[in-house]
Amino acid sequence: MPDDPFSAERYVLQSCNLGALMSNADADFVSRQLAEIDPWRSLGYSSEGLCRYFLRRDPALSRYLIFADNRKAGIVCVRYPWLRGAYIEMIGLSESFQGMGIGREVIGWIEAQTLAASQNIWAMVSAFNKRAINFYERAGFIKIAPVHDLIRRGEDEFLYRKPIG
Repeated sequence: MPDDPFSAERYVLQSCNLGALMSNADADFVSRQLAEIDPWRSLGYSSEGLCRYFLRRDPALSRYLIFADNRKAGIVCVRYPWLRGAYIEMIGLSESFQGMGIGREVIGWIEAQTLAASQNIWAMVSAFNKRAINFYERAGFIKIAPVHDLIRRGEDEFLYRKPIG
């Protein structure tokens, strides 16, 4: 296992492919799509702010476009290492690709990539985002603790952990 299990530029999964985020145009496309849907819309994220996040230099953060049916379906951003594991900073899928099992497959890919070297996968979910909470809990994540006022004053986020290995 390499020091960085997220070092390849492309991964082929069963229902989708992942390609390292390379261009401003790709970041802009995904940013515009995600800014229109929750949780980003409710949290007040602009497409410009999301685009800056996708493009900023951060050697510990791997960002991959998700392609399904030969179309851009979304993005996954994974920080590694983080607390003896990987931290999912974002899985964002366009509405037309939600509910198809792509997110579950991406979680499985993250687990497979980190299994040999890590013991955990982490995620943070907004308390109001019931759909994401159900998704992570069905994927085997355990709610660890609330984090108050992290993104927006008066709103809670929940830290989740999936023990692996």
